Amino acid sequence: MLLSANAIEKQYGSHTVFESLSFTIDEGHKIALVGKNGAGKSTLMRILAGSEDPDSGSVTLTKGRVCAFAPQELVADEGRTGISYLNDLGLKEHQFIPILDGLGMSQAVVEQPIDSLSGGQRSKILLATFLLQPADILLMDEPTNNLDIPSLVWLETFLAASKKAMVIISHDLTFLNNVANRVFELKDGTLTSERGTYGDYLERKKKEHDRQMRQYREYQEQLQKLRKDRDDLKQKGERIDAVQTTDKDKFASGVNRDRASKGQQRVRSLDRNIRKLETVEKPYEEDEFALHISTGHVEGAVEVTVDDVVAGYPDGLSVGPLSLTLKQGERLCFMGENGSGKSTVLKTIIGALPPLQGSVTKTDAVQIGDFMQHHERADRSKDVLSFFIQETRSDRERAMHALKKVGFSDQTIVQTIDGISPGMRARLLFAVFVATGVTMLVLDEPTNHLDTEAVFALKDMLKDYQGIVLLVSHNRWFLENVAINQYFHIGDGTVDRIKDFEQYLRQAGDRAKGMTARLKRMIQ
Repeated sequence: MLLSANAIEKQYGSHTVFESLSFTIDEGHKIALVGKNGAGKSTLMRILAGSEDPDSGSVTLTKGRVCAFAPQELVADEGRTGISYLNDLGLKEHQFIPILDGLGMSQAVVEQPIDSLSGGQRSKILLATFLLQPADILLMDEPTNNLDIPSLVWLETFLAASKKAMVIISHDLTFLNNVANRVFELKDGTLTSERGTYGDYLERKKKEHDRQMRQYREYQEQLQKLRKDRDDLKQKGERIDAVQTTDKDKFASGVNRDRASKGQQRVRSLDRNIRKLETVEKPYEEDEFALHISTGHVEGAVEVTVDDVVAGYPDGLSVGPLSLTLKQGERLCFMGENGSGKSTVLKTIIGALPPLQGSVTKTDAVQIGDFMQHHERADRSKDVLSFFIQETRSDRERAMHALKKVGFSDQTIVQTIDGISPGMRARLLFAVFVATGVTMLVLDEPTNHLDTEAVFALKDMLKDYQGIVLLVSHNRWFLENVAINQYFHIGDGTVDRIKDFEQYLRQAGDRAKGMTARLKRMIQ
């Protein structure tokens, strides 16, 4: 045993996050920690790491064992390079260069000052330092968020080959399925544990829920039958009572009394069985979180024309040229390494950034719902309800109804945007897009902060959505389920069409396996 948790409990004010959680982590355990946003996953991770204390209970790390928690932010002196930062941690180049190479970071990039690197590149340096720590348990909260697909597949292959125990929070379902061999689910303050892959867990969960629903429906059928039998007997007893009051024959009257007595006994027996069945509760079902954006009211063509566009900044990054025409129903995804310019291209297409060259034209029917820009410009001091009313011009009653449909409670509706989780902020923005009926969705890594239920809902929404979708994502499960029409790879300042996405994934997998094989002595 590496670590044990005994009856741990955590509260924030009057809200109990979880209570009486007890479990162990043993060698070889690769645990997917899952649950809705706000269920307490990150809180539990911090408690396991020792950076936060439980209110009661204890976490015990076996003597001589080490637990490592992936840091969230790289802090370095101004002008310090990535290599000097890694060397100061006691790491040697022959150790970290192969790891950074696997993550898609060349030595030339690591020699640059850290403050000149993109957020994704900084995350990769942090991830490299984390993977090289001499730890027995790795605790990772969303390690895939800033990774492109080749780097993500490499990390997945690396972790799957590692003998270390680990606990992982991730919304990349394919990643979890390929790495984890156990699942911990946090729900309603309790934790359930199951062996097997994440896919095994989902399948068992569905089968068990279906079995419970079948049993519940059988009970309901029995209940209806018993109620009918009871009502029939009562009616029969009432008829016997009516006959008995007018029957002057003593023998006939006695027979009727005997029949009435047996009937009453039978009614009492049926009532007891009915009360038992009435206590059977319906199996728990997740609150339906449904999204549907209607574009049926739009007049005129929804069309965007990108003509010989170079995106970027003067004396800085430039990407292109790119020419394409987007019509209603088109779904286009940009892929590429961190810092390659994917978000810059999106901003240029929607008009948030002027092109360095070429032009972008849109028809009047194009109404943009920009997930990225809304996140950046949302007034975090506003409460959820006020923000929704401002953005949609809805009245209070309609606004509350719309927000509750996407999972907001009476308590969270009045919280400030800054006070809700990133996942709930994402739900808020999607609710705004639904209410305004946008004809073009711009989604930059939309699944990064969504819980599994919300990812499924977004996938279902895009399945029916008739507008244009511009997407940046490296979530393979999500991409495979939203029917992308066109894929483009951005790298080295150019934009190239990916003709075969499946082949693109296979090549990334082959690269990862080859690189991981050369790191066998480092993977323990």
